[in-house]
Amino acid sequence: MEEPERIAGKKIYQIIKELQESHTIIKLNILGTGYEGLTMVTDIRDIDGIPHFFIDYPKGIGEVIGNKERDARFEFKGKDHIIYFFKSKIRHGRRRDLPIPFPEEIFRIQRRRYFRLEAPVGTKIRFRFKSLEAEAAVVNLSLKGALLFQKRKEISFKLAPGDILKDLLMNISDGESLYTIKIDDANVRWTDTDPERGGMLYGIEFVYMNPKVNKVLKEIIYRIQRRYLQLRTSRNI
Repeated sequence: MEEPERIAGKKIYQIIKELQESHTIIKLNILGTGYEGLTMVTDIRDIDGIPHFFIDYPKGIGEVIGNKERDARFEFKGKDHIIYFFKSKIRHGRRRDLPIPFPEEIFRIQRRRYFRLEAPVGTKIRFRFKSLEAEAAVVNLSLKGALLFQKRKEISFKLAPGDILKDLLMNISDGESLYTIKIDDANVRWTDTDPERGGMLYGIEFVYMNPKVNKVLKEIIYRIQRRYLQLRTSRNI
């Protein structure tokens, strides 16, 4: 399951210090603006007793930030080749490097126990949360969970980690037939914004599914995987 591991405390300083020493490239998104740039950590020091790290001034960021304080998302690949991300505040600085308050937590995308498959285009899932109903696109899935995406304009209510989804119905095709997979219960493990596509991502874990339905899903995933491999092989011929 693609559930981020939460990192806090002294380890945050260690991670950011490593970013500085290794000159790691960091992807920066200014949330709600569509801005994306690349930067790196140039310094670490306190401002009025609050620990900050400084980043190299990304191109065009001044016009985006203006005089406002903005929410920012930082993402990078660690030396363990795993993706990390965190959020903090950013504001325009007088220098050519920008001070960023240390985040309270950093998330590390854990290696998955179960094979994760990119969902075929058009795969959708409907679900119920309390008395509310909604639909989301399936980005990828495994036998134990899925990554969902909702466009901002399609979000009618917010989900949070720990929320229980009920009566999920996933429509998925193996390239020949369309199937409806019923998942009785699922748990929201994590949520995050998707600045690039303008919406929300939800990592969910399937809590209960009829064993017969689980077997059908396993066969569907196998057929989709085989089809992807056949397409890849034919393109390389």
